[in-house]
Amino acid sequence: MISVAMVVLAASIPYFRVMFTAEMLEASQTEVVLQELDYETLEQLVSFAYCGELRISAGNVQSIMIGANFLQLDGVAEKCAEYLQTRLHTSNALAIRAFCSALGCRAVVAAADRFVQKHFMSVSRSDEFLQLSVDDVVELLCMDGLYVESEEAVFEAAFRWIQHNLEKRRKYASRLLACVRLPLLKPSFLADEVAGHQLIRGDLACRDLVDEAKDYHLIPERRPYLRSFRT
Repeated sequence: MISVAMVVLAASIPYFRVMFTAEMLEASQTEVVLQELDYETLEQLVSFAYCGELRISAGNVQSIMIGANFLQLDGVAEKCAEYLQTRLHTSNALAIRAFCSALGCRAVVAAADRFVQKHFMSVSRSDEFLQLSVDDVVELLCMDGLYVESEEAVFEAAFRWIQHNLEKRRKYASRLLACVRLPLLKPSFLADEVAGHQLIRGDLACRDLVDEAKDYHLIPERRPYLRSFRT
């Protein structure tokens, strides 16, 4: 149990200010139970209310940010967001992006997007990438600002994700292939690696995409009518 003065909480934490001034049941009680926050997080945030000091670390930033959002401590949430932006790495950028997206923290999501775009080659080889949902993979692959050596890297990332759990993910082959700018692939790669890929050979929708990409290379006058893929 944390012993604090009600007046201090009401003055410095918006959540408690509303609680104590809106004639809620808790306003007449000597104890308030907050099941949404763990003890250490609440203790840190109450300490911040008293002295304005807050120690953010890799181990507590997520719980503090969740607590700050719950207690409506916008300043603390912003400090956590700034901390996370300085800690972006190829091994954690996707997790940070997902966490902040769930909290509605657009600034960090935007920063993570820029980081992922710039370091896509490394991020796409991380364990985090392999654990993403298909919707998240599609969103990443369709980003316009990916820093890649060639479009072949995007194709390889997509099918590396599928191969990680082949039985459950093979059904997404055409959806992910549609994210690849097939006309930007080298004709030899398109013919040998893509068209010859076992998953693509066995998927009609994938074969149609590959055939259109081949037409793009072989019959330039048809290009305005080929709308199934990105260029």
